[in-house]
Amino acid sequence: MRAVWKSSVSQALAHKLWYDFYDLDHYIQKKVWQVLFDYIQNVGWDVFRDMEYLCCRELLSLPWNKVVALGWGTMEFERNRRLLLSQNHCIILLDAPLDILLSRVQKDQSTEQTKRNALTDTSVENEYTTIYNRRIALYKTYADFVVINTWEMDTVVEECATYARQWTICIPIMHFEPVYIADIYDRIRDDIRIKYIELRSDALKSTTDMQLVYDAIETCPRQCIVTNRNSLEWWWFVGTIEQSLARAQAASLAGAQYVDIELSLLSQHHVEWLSRIEAQRVMSFHDFADMPSLLDLQSTVDKMVEYWWNIAKIACMATKESDKEIIYELQVYIQKTYPDMEYVLIAMGALWQETRVVVPLRGSLLTFASLDASSAPWQMSVHDVYKSLRNI
Repeated sequence: MRAVWKSSVSQALAHKLWYDFYDLDHYIQKKVWQVLFDYIQNVGWDVFRDMEYLCCRELLSLPWNKVVALGWGTMEFERNRRLLLSQNHCIILLDAPLDILLSRVQKDQSTEQTKRNALTDTSVENEYTTIYNRRIALYKTYADFVVINTWEMDTVVEECATYARQWTICIPIMHFEPVYIADIYDRIRDDIRIKYIELRSDALKSTTDMQLVYDAIETCPRQCIVTNRNSLEWWWFVGTIEQSLARAQAASLAGAQYVDIELSLLSQHHVEWLSRIEAQRVMSFHDFADMPSLLDLQSTVDKMVEYWWNIAKIACMATKESDKEIIYELQVYIQKTYPDMEYVLIAMGALWQETRVVVPLRGSLLTFASLDASSAPWQMSVHDVYKSLRNI
């Protein structure tokens, strides 16, 4: 929508997320070497909409993270909506009460720098009201999130950033047959919300199969996390912690961006082992039977800080309502005590799947979701995560 400060908010959001920024209208103007008003007057609306679609497709196909400020009417056209929805982009609608938007439009008309010509035979204000009323319900239908832009710019950008961050999903993979890996990679290649892939090397029943993991690392289309839990954590790897760390080091050398290491198996004499691992480290704590007390989990987080880590992950079984609240309170503790910490928090259990959605909304780095078989108790599917996010 015009007058919602779309370009300004989008540019600030891209800066905050360290993404590239593109303004679709400006991109079109550079392509046609004309301001949009003149271009539309010269070629007509149909030609302009064709150019808009082509430019939108070009921007969305760029293989890196970006924020794109769409044109005022882009989402009104079905082919543009299909383009956005087919690639699972996070769509944020900036809106405000109509009287506020009209006051901004009138203010824009008072200066030569921001003045815009009406594109129909009526006043700018009447044209705006007519178009707004025609489009707003449709836009809300297809938006993943609606942000009401009546606050300070920093507040609006922070809310947009919260919504953008939570569309970060990690897909666990527990089978490494080349045909299966190729199929999974093809299925997720165009889904930009899946930013991480977890390769569960502990699912291998033979150490001689690790070459399959290395091959999966080499062809992985996303950031790769290699995990190697041992038999004490319900998985098949039966080696020592030193052997597990050696496997993590080998995965790092093979090109994995992250390795996942379980805190409960470590002691201070393993710090040297950690220093040999060039990949970023996910320090994990799991309790598949119970939910520790808030104080115990706070102490666990404090202990994680003593090690050389990049991301802290805590996943515990929740069996009652108060367990879920412990996870939420732990999130508050982390944000206040360690504001720069990247973390993942999960309350496992059939009744507490909401934490896999709500905690990322509040600032957690990512959530885990499965494409096929679940790799953890009551893990949600990608489809169910998307559905829950939209409902929230």
